[in-house]
Amino acid sequence: TNDVLPLHTLVINLDRRKDRWEGISNRLEEFQVSPPLLSVHRFQATDGLTDEVPLDAVGTSWNTSRNAKFDGRQGYRADVELQ
Repeated sequence: TNDVLPLHTLVINLDRRKDRWEGISNRLEEFQVSPPLLSVHRFQATDGLTDEVPLDAVGTSWNTSRNAKFDGRQGYRADVELQ
């Protein structure tokens, strides 16, 4: 028995982009074997065109430390504070 399957998979999707949800659903279908490898869940994305997002819920800065260890681009480094 594999204790990690099915792998819970979260897909963030805008309500107005039903085509993208259909597209990813179709691509992930190959993993729905028996037993299924993925447990796919759709998470409704906040739509900046239609939803009001309070300013206190919005981040205003970003630190590159976590991304730096995975980013292989030349010159990309940790501990850079972006605003």
